[in-house]
Amino acid sequence: MKNTFEFESPMGRLYIGEESGFLTDISFEKIVGERRKTEVISKTIQELNEYFNNGRTEFDIPIKLNGTDFQNKVYECIYKTGYGDTTSYGEVARAIGSPRAYRAVGNALNKNPILIVIPCHRVVKSSGEVGGFREGLKNKNFLLELERKNNDKTI
Repeated sequence: MKNTFEFESPMGRLYIGEESGFLTDISFEKIVGERRKTEVISKTIQELNEYFNNGRTEFDIPIKLNGTDFQNKVYECIYKTGYGDTTSYGEVARAIGSPRAYRAVGNALNKNPILIVIPCHRVVKSSGEVGGFREGLKNKNFLLELERKNNDKTI
């Protein structure tokens, strides 16, 4: 059974989903499940608070990916993109061994179930332009700017 809980972030209300001790969802859309604040959900809220307050650059939450094999390859690849860094759709496609699949990479990112922790906001166009984001360009720019500002402080 999936457990869910809400988190008020600087971007608005986020819904967190957990199942069998693994984070499965962070979304702006309500998640179906029992409303219960589990240990994993509590840890996720703590780490998200630290992230939004410039105190966390990596997440240490057990996650479970439920996508297709291709989607999971994309998610695993972008999970490795460093805080404050960006990569392009084409770079991700090449990294997972499908150099022509940059559009498919974008489609996979549009279905990313674990926003922020799986940092799809760090994927931009090869020109450096921001590109699309399921949750809107305002939110993508917010996350990129948050990380850029925090990175500037740590150099």
